[in-house]
Amino acid sequence: MSVISAKLPSNFVSVYMDDLLIPSKEGLTLNLKKCHFLQENVEYLGFELDAKGVRPGERKTEAVKNFKRPENVREVRQFLWLTGFFRRFIQNYATIARPLTLLTRKETLWKWEDEQEKAFEHLKQSLSERPVLALYNPDAGNGKTNKRKLSNISSNL
Repeated sequence: MSVISAKLPSNFVSVYMDDLLIPSKEGLTLNLKKCHFLQENVEYLGFELDAKGVRPGERKTEAVKNFKRPENVREVRQFLWLTGFFRRFIQNYATIARPLTLLTRKETLWKWEDEQEKAFEHLKQSLSERPVLALYNPDAGNGKTNKRKLSNISSNL
């Protein structure tokens, strides 16, 4: 795939491992058993893409919802890794996650208190709602929102 896509402009094709996204016509041969056409939404690399924008994929958000309260530093790190993957969907993620992040320091003794519980539940709730990063809509007005251009997101994928 890399050899074929190297000849194409980077804004024309997106390649990851054996997944290939091409938003136009090109003379490639496809395995029809692996193809999905005319989809309203696509799950790709843990994200769901549709006409509204990009959101965390359903499988990942279910994993966050079902994550039990951490009982040790290793489990806190696992939770932070899982939620951190979607940090761009949660405004002020670092500030919210700080009480949990502090628990992962070597010199910190394990102490789960209200502050950690609130941070844990806030992150779970925020991702459970499956927030959308939408395409910019100039007709929407100048309201204060947490929306970014889809092109910025795809460049990070």
